[in-house]
Amino acid sequence: MKVEKKGGRIKGTPNKVTQSLRGQIETILQGYFDKLDFDQLKDQDKILLVSKLLNFVLPKLQSVELKEPQKHENFNVIYLGSGIEPTPQHHAKN
Repeated sequence: MKVEKKGGRIKGTPNKVTQSLRGQIETILQGYFDKLDFDQLKDQDKILLVSKLLNFVLPKLQSVELKEPQKHENFNVIYLGSGIEPTPQHHAKN
């Protein structure tokens, strides 16, 4: 049973609280990164930092579930032929 949506956000409209919070976090992080000296970080730490921050910049992809195709148990195959007469070369391959 589907319930009709009454009120609330329209689909696709950004959440104002989330948008505001992201803006505040961005401001704090910008000030932090202006002071951060990346040259002092080890390569391992640089990679870790970038990989963690990408989660906040790039949208996460949803996993896709691959469903097995339906198996057809009963079916008939009718071979109508290719219209080409077999030659000795065709028989030699078998």
